Amino acid sequence: MKTSKSNAYDENVLSKVRACWFSYKKENKLTQAKAAEILGIKQSAFSQYLCGNISLNSDFISRFAQMVNRPSAYFHHRLEQGGKEWYSMEGTVFSAEVHQTLSQGKVSTPFVIMPRMALVRGYVTVEIDNYDTRYKKGTIVFFTPISKICEYDEVGIFDAQNRIIAIGELEYANHQWRVATLQNGIPTKVILNEGHNLMRLEGSVQHEQSKKYKVYKTE
Repeated sequence: MKTSKSNAYDENVLSKVRACWFSYKKENKLTQAKAAEILGIKQSAFSQYLCGNISLNSDFISRFAQMVNRPSAYFHHRLEQGGKEWYSMEGTVFSAEVHQTLSQGKVSTPFVIMPRMALVRGYVTVEIDNYDTRYKKGTIVFFTPISKICEYDEVGIFDAQNRIIAIGELEYANHQWRVATLQNGIPTKVILNEGHNLMRLEGSVQHEQSKKYKVYKTE
């Protein structure tokens, strides 16, 4: 497992975020508190992001891009997968197979509609089937196996067989890499070791559960 303690999103990205925020705030008469609510974070955290006191990460930029109606790639080329095609689901889409769940239980729906780019890049898909992430049950999250990973990115921990172990935010503390996650709903820090395979979480899609119909049986 190789990671780098750096921030992939430099001052140029932060400048774009600030400029978009001031423009969007003025056009929509939006307060910082309301924006933070839309983003699903605390107002203080949003303020810290804008000030540069908290390093930008792919999860925040993706949410922010959605709020201000910009493709994620506008802020950084590394987020090209999260551009217009992903959020609008326009263009060519495919049916992708889902092989595993976060709890390693049974997959509820083996196929999900994914944007073309996700398949081209060989993403690993996982169904959320418990409450140990911020995602709703039934959500399909996908990870990129080939990507630079930096501190504060949202990642998935996989074992040697590429089975998901946990999902959370990557941290570096006390000379150790760890992931802040949930286990049975309890905040937990998972210390990373050489047996772990780390992948950056790239996005998610909500699939509709298959409808069940009652069948009238005749003798």
